[in-house]
This record gives sequence, C-alpha cells and structure tokens, in this order.
Amino acid sequence: MKVSLFGALALSFLLAGCSGAAASGASETPKLVPDSALSGLLLSDAELNDIMETTGMTAHPVVSQMGDHRNLLPNLNCLGVWQVNESPIYESSHWKSVRQQMLRAPDNDGPDSLVVQSVVSYSTADGAREFFTESTDRWSKCTNHNVNI
Repeated sequence: MKVSLFGALALSFLLAGCSGAAASGASETPKLVPDSALSGLLLSDAELNDIMETTGMTAHPVVSQMGDHRNLLPNLNCLGVWQVNESPIYESSHWKSVRQQMLRAPDNDGPDSLVVQSVVSYSTADGAREFFTESTDRWSKCTNHNVNI
C-alpha cells in the first residue's frame, strides 16, 4: 500500500518557511489564515492522484476534530508519524482549528493507496513554531521503532 505523509511534510515546509522569515530578520509578521479558509487549503482528489501516481482516489468528508489514539502506541513520540492530527501531540502548541481528510483507492478497508491530509491553524505564529520544534524532537525519538497496531 502506498502511504503518504504529505500533510505532515507540507506542514513542515510551511512552518519552516515561517521560521525562516523570522530568522532572516524579515520584519513582516506572518498573516493568520481564517478558519473558513482551511478546507480550501486541502488538495483535491485529482491533485493527490497525480502526486500518488494513482487513479480513483475517493475523498472522505472533511473532519474538524483531532483524534486521540495514544492508547495504541507505547512510544507517544511515534504517534504523529503514524497518524496526523492526534490531540496529544498538539496539546502544548495551542492549536486553534483543524481540517483533515482521508482519501483511498480503492475506497475499501484494504486500499492500495491511502492519503490523510491535514491543515492545522494556530492562534499565533509562535504556536506554530513551537509545534514544529516539538515535532522535530519527537520524530527524532521515533527512529528505529516499529509501529504495530
């Protein structure tokens, strides 16, 4: 099965861009994105078909809640690698809103391709940077771990 960490990677690039502007001495404050715009930031099924080099990705409804599966993994540092939008990994960053969508091809419990994309907004740019920094530390503590569910 093809699995994409696109959402996490896109978020990382976005946050890296925000932190890069601050580090370079730019005086412009990042603009906050309104919650009403979050769903529009998710890629379409056609765009994801192109990225995944597949056809027939079926989009599931967009959700606006974090999940909580901490009871399934003994190493919580791996939680964000396994599943995007897990409340335990966002708790300290003061996130504001979330939009998440799953796409599968074929659309059944044994898909050949699966994508979960996500957009998370924060009340402040500092909250986003904090999440990015904490994620870097968490992911480094998940190296050489197997995730068995």
